[in-house]
Amino acid sequence: MAKWTNFLILFLVAILATTSAAGTDSPAQLPFNDQHQMGVRLGVWANQGGTVPVLLPDSTFDMETKINDASFYFEGYFGYRWWSQAVIEFSMGIVNRGTVTMSDATGTDVGNLMVYPLLIHMKWYPLAPLNRKFQPYLSVGGGLYYARRSVQLTTSSYYYYNGYPLNEQSETNFNYALSAGIDWPFSRSIGLEMNVRYSPIYFSNSLLTVRDYDAVMVTVGIKYLKSVQSTK
Repeated sequence: MAKWTNFLILFLVAILATTSAAGTDSPAQLPFNDQHQMGVRLGVWANQGGTVPVLLPDSTFDMETKINDASFYFEGYFGYRWWSQAVIEFSMGIVNRGTVTMSDATGTDVGNLMVYPLLIHMKWYPLAPLNRKFQPYLSVGGGLYYARRSVQLTTSSYYYYNGYPLNEQSETNFNYALSAGIDWPFSRSIGLEMNVRYSPIYFSNSLLTVRDYDAVMVTVGIKYLKSVQSTK
């Protein structure tokens, strides 16, 4: 319940900040409601799920982890303007949660725990008809969450078997995502934004003894805006 409460509070703060902004622009001054979007987001991936132990029990390897509760998050996206108050967004993100070291008599493997969200969202701009400079939005979507424990460095001569890497593991989960944010189109072709997203991630099999990889992402982004008419 605390996750949802925090999420709603952040969205309400965004709405209040927007509605208190002074002044409006005419459609000729603010073509944002008739533009596609393409950009990147940078920010923090905050773990809301389980905690990976520092030392993992394993019958074959000595496993040590350094998995962070807060990590750098990067995301690229394209938003298709469906109508003035709605954008369909396609996004792909990447986060490195930390390192995993495995050692046995044959050598040592060092790798990372990576998570890749591939999502589709419907973004709704409730105040678009008011033509304000700051446009809050609410987004509902979902897609594929892919996590992989990979090996980047190894001293073992038995790392590959029949051409395939050993000691790696991956899990996938199809789940929803909820987000809210504020857009600020400060020119006809460039805009800034702030976004907060909640992603529930639960794998059918444990990855580093954990199944619950829920996260909240807090990001800022920059986007290129292109008129819908110019793409026809």
